[in-house]
Amino acid sequence: DQARKLMTQMVNVLGAKMEIGAPMICSYLLGLPDHYTNHTFVTFYWKSFVSEVKNSWKR
Repeated sequence: DQARKLMTQMVNVLGAKMEIGAPMICSYLLGLPDHYTNHTFVTFYWKSFVSEVKNSWKR
């Protein structure tokens, strides 16, 4: 019972400090993913893109 009380207190403190909900905290503690998607994403380097665009405009 003390373990349950401690977990409840931890979830409440984390939720208040980080502004995230108890279900999200519990999912994290259980090792569940924070989102599901069937898409794969690539890394986009914004600074490289802007530099390339600026260089092409100068030509």
